[in-house]
Amino acid sequence: MFSNTSGFGNTASGYNSMQANVAGFFNTANGFGSLSSNLQGSYNNAQGYNALLSNTSGAENNATGDRALYSNTTGNDNTAYGSKALFQTQLETTMLLLATVH
Repeated sequence: MFSNTSGFGNTASGYNSMQANVAGFFNTANGFGSLSSNLQGSYNNAQGYNALLSNTSGAENNATGDRALYSNTTGNDNTAYGSKALFQTQLETTMLLLATVH
């Protein structure tokens, strides 16, 4: 949380996890690069290597697995479980994938 100025209630563990967060709140990021581009997204949960990596302002997303929801930038209310689950999703809202996508 290197850039954090007004964000609060966040938890981050892992190299570069939530490094860009400025104003996002109540996020959890565990794993290398998880939620690393997040600026103001809130109520997100990223678990795994580069999970929700590209998220900037998307909210209420849950990503569990290696690169799950990797490309999401502003989409909300998405749930992805598994390696590369919803990897290409960028702006979608309210999607659910409980599988492994190759």
